Amino acid sequence: MDAVTPKIRADKNIKLGITLRKFKLLGAVMMTLSAFSAPVIPHLFGGLSDNNMWALTAAVVCEVVSWTALPWYAWILVRGYHNTHNVNFYTLRLLILALICEVPYDITTSGCAVDMRSQNPVFGLVIALFVLSGIDMIRTRLSGVSRVMAGVGIVIAGLLWNIIGKVGVRQHIFWGGALLLGFVLIFELLQKHEIRMELIAGMFGAMSLLAPGVGVAVLHYRSAYGDGHKNSRVFRWVMYAWYPIVLAIAALFAVFVR
Repeated sequence: MDAVTPKIRADKNIKLGITLRKFKLLGAVMMTLSAFSAPVIPHLFGGLSDNNMWALTAAVVCEVVSWTALPWYAWILVRGYHNTHNVNFYTLRLLILALICEVPYDITTSGCAVDMRSQNPVFGLVIALFVLSGIDMIRTRLSGVSRVMAGVGIVIAGLLWNIIGKVGVRQHIFWGGALLLGFVLIFELLQKHEIRMELIAGMFGAMSLLAPGVGVAVLHYRSAYGDGHKNSRVFRWVMYAWYPIVLAIAALFAVFVR
């Protein structure tokens, strides 16, 4: 290979691959499946009942398929963390989004306006940002054993925050917030070792009820040429507004459509 030829991924026959913009659009579809899985999808098959296995199967399939997006959002968050001009403002935007989403999320998942058994997954993004910021701060201020111990402490704190707060818990078996943090750490700490990063992320996803592992396989085909074109301001705000709008529609179904 010519010395001046830039190194690119092995799948160089893919001209653009899946850019961040495309992953955000795919993620929007998946979060819609998740939000609609219980209150909306079953009504397309006659509604949930003891005798209607088609409706129950459709609801479960939509929910499980939506879990493939978890590594995509972890990757989007890591790229957003490195691309943003202001991490604090980025974190604040996600925190506000999480607070806006919480009530419709609770109504959608449990029928109650306040339900502490599960918090919406946007809180998982906020926690992951705090962990990334903490790790970067430790890298600049500490060294040696103290750096390692402090880093481990921050990671454990983030995991406990997700577990105790039950962030992104779905169907009592899928701990989305904790798994999201795991993917974020894998992508952040191993981003300079692509093959190792993808193998570890794939194994981690496969052990997380399989669906996230499929998401990692799709992530392999991300753009080899960077993050793609910079998104317009309108596109960014549409992506921020998408989840609360979808949750609001799902919540209306949960309340008024029986």
